[in-house]
Amino acid sequence: MGVRRGSRRQSQEAADDASSSVSNASPMPPTFPLSFADVVLYDMSVERFPDNIRDVAVPSGSANAELASPLLHDDRVEIAMRVTIHFPDKERPMFIIRATLNGIFLFATAEAATLVPEFANATASSLMWPYVRELIQSLSIRMRVPPLILPTLDLRQIQPDQNATQIPEPE
Repeated sequence: MGVRRGSRRQSQEAADDASSSVSNASPMPPTFPLSFADVVLYDMSVERFPDNIRDVAVPSGSANAELASPLLHDDRVEIAMRVTIHFPDKERPMFIIRATLNGIFLFATAEAATLVPEFANATASSLMWPYVRELIQSLSIRMRVPPLILPTLDLRQIQPDQNATQIPEPE
């Protein structure tokens, strides 16, 4: 016994009915003027200090994040986030990690370029921070040191006139 199949016309009618019910649904929310496209590792360096190797009970470190001035293009903006990590402390580090990640954000409209300064200080940094956290944790594991897990942050607290923020040590 075979499987009974409907005609192509019946399938098309069912698809039309489904799409008409979707079009009767609530309207789509407005799109944001800037959309997140990608994060690219631009630059990274690691310094190890073998003389400072010691047992560290709680993996934490001193971190500093800084946003560079946005680089505007016709259809997008690139925003660089520079991070410096001193592990486990600044005075006698076992290693220092410096990394720069470029966030690429596309313009939905021509007027979106006017929103870049506000966007860079709030939204862009919050979107890029998880990539910084993953990079640092992954790199510390590959270095065969205790995994360094940076805290989750609400970086929207960075003020427009303030480019750097000190990352608090985990509790």
